[in-house]
Amino acid sequence: TATIGNFEFGEHFEYWSHFQLYDNYVASKHQNLERELMDNTIVQLEKIPYADLIANCDRFMQSTIIKKMSAMKNYYNDIANIHEGDPITKEHLLSIMVYTNLGEIQNKFKQTMRMPTRIKLQRNDDASSTIYNREYNNLKARNSQIATWCRLLCESVRFWGTIMTESKNFWHGID
Repeated sequence: TATIGNFEFGEHFEYWSHFQLYDNYVASKHQNLERELMDNTIVQLEKIPYADLIANCDRFMQSTIIKKMSAMKNYYNDIANIHEGDPITKEHLLSIMVYTNLGEIQNKFKQTMRMPTRIKLQRNDDASSTIYNREYNNLKARNSQIATWCRLLCESVRFWGTIMTESKNFWHGID
């Protein structure tokens, strides 16, 4: 976990079966993104009907800019089964729309990525290590409820995102 000022990044997890033997691998509890958004215990998609979100996503999928997007080549191509030149999928775009358009949901989802500060600071003896391991496993269990969303967001950035350079600005809301 990295911290900048009062902002804190969450734990790093992997969501692809390639990493299933690693301690930071998280398997999805739900079969797909729709079930995840509707059935998780963190916050469900209730205020904005899922059908409206899908309709907006369908409109964006028909836009010229989305149709022009093609996946970049990187280390994760074979791991994620997304290859250079592949178009962005509706599910990937939907995951981005949940992040950018549904602030309450993405905020609650991001909270599942963070270890309680009191636990992170106490990793120096066996008892604290046991508590840390238990909390880490709890964190992974919570995260499994949104693992599909997390995987799709990671893939969206890795494959269809913009490579940042020093001459480009990146704006991000922090709350």
